[in-house]
Amino acid sequence: MKISLEFNINKVILITSPRAGEEGIARRLEENIADVSNSGGSFNFYHAHVHNGDSFFQLLENIRQGILSGDKPIIYLDFHGAEEKGLELGATGEFIYWETLIGVLRVLNVELKNELFVLITACHGLHLIKSISIQKEAPFLCLVAPEQEIQVVDIEERVPEFFRVLFETKNVQLACKKLGESFTYLNSGTLCVDPLILYYKEIYGGSGKKAWREDFLSEVIKTGIPDDTKLSTLRTQIKEIIQPEIKVIFEKMINHFSMGKLSGISMDEVLAEIRKNIV
Repeated sequence: MKISLEFNINKVILITSPRAGEEGIARRLEENIADVSNSGGSFNFYHAHVHNGDSFFQLLENIRQGILSGDKPIIYLDFHGAEEKGLELGATGEFIYWETLIGVLRVLNVELKNELFVLITACHGLHLIKSISIQKEAPFLCLVAPEQEIQVVDIEERVPEFFRVLFETKNVQLACKKLGESFTYLNSGTLCVDPLILYYKEIYGGSGKKAWREDFLSEVIKTGIPDDTKLSTLRTQIKEIIQPEIKVIFEKMINHFSMGKLSGISMDEVLAEIRKNIV
């Protein structure tokens, strides 16, 4: 699918929580991003260091208040990450679990009406998406994160260049290339596809589809049908009823998840992508 995004970002917020002895890494990252901002980067830059869970959640509330005043930030999370847990708070060893992080990001994204951009340079940061539910609003418009482990040197060298290209070109895909192949770029439009494929397969695909149609057929027969009506004809008619119904259901689910912003993706494109992936 072709993805188009409106670029409305005016601030970069770097959030760090280094372990003891790693403070220099966060400081160098701050200095390098600040250099980009001060050299025509056209964005405001702020670095927040959090020590524990309370300070992290208070910071997110402060960010929410800033959004209400006009901020449209990139939330940049530079932490240690654990695949099955989440982001590690270096000073205390606490974790911000992926599911919890999804919840607080969703609050910010709802305020931004699905325009939140999140960059994570934590090992296994992409595992964040496992906690996303399409039944709720999207936690971000864009996410850039690694699936596996990454090296500190790559972060220090590549991230400032990512921001330089991003704000020079307004092109997210082009900027992501500066981060290297370890990083994956996703947005809330593409995130709709996989859950809907599973939903379709469960309800309408294979044996599920057949059972659903047969149940529907049984209910129709109970209402009374002419003796000369063939069951095969009824099944065809039921299939024609179901297809538009699927589109209506998916439209409602996607519009709720994306808050009405599909990032330039049409509903027909989403449905075509779903059909293409159904075996």
